[in-house]
Amino acid sequence: MVKKIKAKFSKISFKDRNLLKSYGGFVAIFSSCVTLISFCCPPTQGWSWSIGSFAAFFSVLVFKFIYDWYQANKTSQARLKINGTNVNVYIGDLFEQDGIKVIGVNNYIDLIADDIKVSKTTLHGQFVMRHSEEIGDIKEAIENSNTLIVDTNTQQFGKQSYEYGSCVIYKDYVLTVLTKFDMQNKAYTSIREYMLFWMTFWDNIDGLYNSRSINIPILGSGQTRFRGVIPEKQELLEIALWTLEKSGFHNKYADKSINFIIHGKDAPEIDFYSIQKGFE
Repeated sequence: MVKKIKAKFSKISFKDRNLLKSYGGFVAIFSSCVTLISFCCPPTQGWSWSIGSFAAFFSVLVFKFIYDWYQANKTSQARLKINGTNVNVYIGDLFEQDGIKVIGVNNYIDLIADDIKVSKTTLHGQFVMRHSEEIGDIKEAIENSNTLIVDTNTQQFGKQSYEYGSCVIYKDYVLTVLTKFDMQNKAYTSIREYMLFWMTFWDNIDGLYNSRSINIPILGSGQTRFRGVIPEKQELLEIALWTLEKSGFHNKYADKSINFIIHGKDAPEIDFYSIQKGFE
């Protein structure tokens, strides 16, 4: 029983800055109302009334804090407004979303899910397997893309390499270069390159989404290798939101939006409450 109760309050600390700030606002308003009522009502004599009033006042504050803390831990989505655009963060299956679906790929945009260069368990691998009969059409889309930026520094014989954030659209998918292979044939990125990726991505997606909603997973949260500091999934999501804000990109067409789709297995590591409060 105790473990179950602790689990319901485990994600958000009672010392969380956003939680305390929100609670502090309530305390200020509630205290002002109580003070106003005490001035307007005639004084009542007796210790019992004073003690009872204090106990009621204190109980309300304690109950409100516990309720807010519980609700913060229970939060499983965030609805934001960034650059005038509706931005949603929620749990779901990327492949089931309406609109554009963004898939992170390596700099050669490999189209063979062989568990060597492209793992079958990644979104990249799943995309390839779902479109295994359309590889020729995807290659044609790559060849004709004007949002793929050639990278001349990491070429392999017979293969074209592309820069971070380069994009190619195929049907309702956008493949975007998230990692690059090193000399040991392992795909890597770094925090600096990850930031560069997002700024380039927001610039490129502007010409591709064609007034549709844009659905984005937590890019880099799967099997992506990071040099140096390895960021948490929460940090990756916050970087994506921050770069969106700084880029000025917006999607204001009708009811369209930018959606960050969180896989169910990643949800326990995402603090939706802090996302909601931090980008309000």
